[in-house]
Amino acid sequence: MLVCYLNSDTGSPQYPYYAAPSTFTGIRFLINIQPDDTNTNRAFQVAIDQTLPASVPGGTCAPTTACTCYNHFQVSLPGGSTGGWTAESHPWADFTVPYCSSSVAPADLANHLNKIVFLQFQFNAGVQGSTSSPVSTYTDFWVDDVQFLP
Repeated sequence: MLVCYLNSDTGSPQYPYYAAPSTFTGIRFLINIQPDDTNTNRAFQVAIDQTLPASVPGGTCAPTTACTCYNHFQVSLPGGSTGGWTAESHPWADFTVPYCSSSVAPADLANHLNKIVFLQFQFNAGVQGSTSSPVSTYTDFWVDDVQFLP
């Protein structure tokens, strides 16, 4: 797992959010997955205030809404080797919240850009929505040039 905390706009521990401008339409990055990385269950996740429990700085998820706590907005990443550096580009509409029915899931990610807590590259059987068994090798996964899409 690789977690990228974004700088808070205020620098305050009481407000640990990155407020992405509403003009951002998604995110892009480069990935390089080597042939010896046998993991087939990879995801890129965006954690917002409503997907982190209130016990975590910035979290507002109530324990009674278990489906949303730690159930970050995510998109699946390719399984297998990419054969070198490959560009991934995802508009906010691509992101879903696994395990949640629409009646309890937070609204789409585009409505929560003002309270992003962190970005996370998750590569193991612990990815939400995964039914895969653990893998033996998942260490040869590289990420570069993470950017918000204008």
